Amino acid sequence: MQPALILRYCGVVVIGAVICGLIIGWLSSVPALITGCLAIVMAVKRRARQRSDELERDLPALLTSVASSVRAGIDPLSALAAAEEFFPPTSTIARELGRFNRDLVAGADEEVLVRDLMSSIANPDLELFKRCLTLSRRHGTSLADPLHRIVRVVRQRQSFRRKTRAALAMHRMSAIGIAFCATAIGGIQAVMNGAGITIAWAHPIGSKLMIGGVCLISLGVVWMMSMGKEEKL
Repeated sequence: MQPALILRYCGVVVIGAVICGLIIGWLSSVPALITGCLAIVMAVKRRARQRSDELERDLPALLTSVASSVRAGIDPLSALAAAEEFFPPTSTIARELGRFNRDLVAGADEEVLVRDLMSSIANPDLELFKRCLTLSRRHGTSLADPLHRIVRVVRQRQSFRRKTRAALAMHRMSAIGIAFCATAIGGIQAVMNGAGITIAWAHPIGSKLMIGGVCLISLGVVWMMSMGKEEKL
């Protein structure tokens, strides 16, 4: 997401919070401001994740195209610039390659262009490709064989990530299932033995134990879900 768009969203949130404060009361502007900030953070993370997924999907095709062109005797930067034609104009990688082509035609430094290529997207495979391209331009070595090796590494990593995501999905479903079972047991007890639940809640220690149990279940679910994030890998 572009910084200008983020600033625009922040301005909208601030204006909305001020309006809520003027109409309802200044105390209500604080929750509105916090909610708006959280929404912006979630939107930024979601957009960054989408860009990373798009790059991960199209990167093997880009590397294969550049490697084939280099093997045919084409300059690596020219092959990289020409690869824009193989991707949809609305895709992330096509927009980044278009920006790269414009800067290349404008006469910018080649090493700086390679270093800044798709720098807004965090991807270890892309960094490997850029380092390989930089070393090749600096020392004049052949780039075809290293690129084909990178393609194999990228595909192996993507296969491993798919398997990992499937395992993490099972992990998250297990956490939700355990919490659902505990909630279902509590609901059955409330239906079948409502009087006992009422007596336990009325007791000073019983109410604290019940509240503590709900808090522990919620904490366990949050902990297991946080452990199941892909960023933890």
